[in-house]
Amino acid sequence: MAVYRRVLLVVDLTDDSLAIGRKAQALAAALGAEVELLHVVEFVRVARERHADLIVLGSRERHGLSILVNLTEDTVLHAAPCDVLAMRTRL
Repeated sequence: MAVYRRVLLVVDLTDDSLAIGRKAQALAAALGAEVELLHVVEFVRVARERHADLIVLGSRERHGLSILVNLTEDTVLHAAPCDVLAMRTRL
C-alpha cells in the first residue's frame, strides 16, 4: 500500500470544492499527511515541484457527448507524477 505524506488538493472554487476539500482533509488526517490547497491552474507542474504523493480532485459524472471530451481529471490521470484520487462531486 502506498504511503501518502503530501496531498495536493486541487479545486476550481465551485460549490463542490468545499465538500471535496473536507473529504481530502479527513483522508489526509487519517493518513497523517499534510494537505496543500491549489487552484486547478498548473497543478501538474506544482505537483512535480513539491513532490506531491497524491493529487485529490473532484470528478463530475459525464453523459452524452461530454464522455468524448478530454476533461481536467483525464488530463491529470495521464500527466500526474503521482497517484490521483478523483472524488465524485454532487455528494
